[in-house]
Amino acid sequence: MQVLVRLVGADDHLYPNYVDVMQWLAESNLLEMIVDKLSPSSPPEVHANAAETLCAITRNASSALATKLSSPSFVARIFGHALEDSQSKSCLVHSLSVCISLLDPKRSTSSAFMFHSFRSQHMYEPPISAKPETIGAMLPKLGEYVDVFYFWF
Repeated sequence: MQVLVRLVGADDHLYPNYVDVMQWLAESNLLEMIVDKLSPSSPPEVHANAAETLCAITRNASSALATKLSSPSFVARIFGHALEDSQSKSCLVHSLSVCISLLDPKRSTSSAFMFHSFRSQHMYEPPISAKPETIGAMLPKLGEYVDVFYFWF
């Protein structure tokens, strides 16, 4: 699990072919397989691992994997799993954590982690906005999320 997080995450991409590797992974069905682990039929531990991996992907907003994950089709897929079975709290909570991560303005937009060091000065990246199409894919399902949470409490 940790190997996968390091491979797709934002914390170890200083190796030479990073962009090519991310593009290759984006063209594979890796994201589909990970998102499908958020299914209510998976155990809570699998939900947690899938969410951790997907959140690691979202931290580098400019990667090909993050771009693919933030597309309306993947957002709909995540919400679909979350709302498939309202009794699966784990599925709902972990899916929601991925969606929140997609909206996080502190995601990195460059190949550097959260700041760049230039002549001993730190220049912080400005916050980035979530893509309008990502937000647009989430909005229609938020009412269903609220209904499920209301049911629990």
